[in-house]
Amino acid sequence: MKTVEELRKLLATGQTAYEPLNNISSGNITSNDGRTHTYEIVQGWDIGLAMQCDQEWGNFNMEILEFIRQSDSSVQHKLLNSSQLEDAHWNWLTKHKHYHSEQYNWFFIIADGKPQGACLVYHPKLSVDTSDTIFYIEFLAVAPWNRPNHIDDQIFRGIGSILLKTVISFAEKELGITKGFSLHSLPKAEGYYQKIGMKRFKIHDKSGLGYFEMPELQKANFVGASV
Repeated sequence: MKTVEELRKLLATGQTAYEPLNNISSGNITSNDGRTHTYEIVQGWDIGLAMQCDQEWGNFNMEILEFIRQSDSSVQHKLLNSSQLEDAHWNWLTKHKHYHSEQYNWFFIIADGKPQGACLVYHPKLSVDTSDTIFYIEFLAVAPWNRPNHIDDQIFRGIGSILLKTVISFAEKELGITKGFSLHSLPKAEGYYQKIGMKRFKIHDKSGLGYFEMPELQKANFVGASV
């Protein structure tokens, strides 16, 4: 775990990372207005990107909450329940402070100069279903403007899948983990993980979060599917 003093010393150098980020993938993605944008996926620890997530994602979430606050009281509860704000309390800078070792790998997908999604992976982990070694996704999220929301059109679609497929490829090539992965899902994300072929193991749920694993065969099907 990095201390606050260590982070201050790093920032004092004018840098936000101890080592250069690795650009592990790039491509094009179309926004909701039909324009084509170039994206890159980087791997590595960088508090500058973590701070961007906190500030820019946080500001957009506050706009959503303000819209709900100003709406008619008869629909506020419905609007809040249909909003995807389950991870709005996540503080990416704090997570960066705590999760910094060889067992953790950070990933960000960047387009238009902004982090459009972020993921933290822990490895190795034993599967609860087989004797295989897998990896575990600690956190996976996309920017709130890339989700259905009440204040604007969803800008990019498929960001989470693009990021996840790249993470899987990195785990296979760089970590030697080929058998699958696992995670605990936020309630509103369970449908997505079931859709891509993950298996639920309720006995391993924790704190209201469902435990899922992606078997090797389903993982291969997911990676080969179009976004």
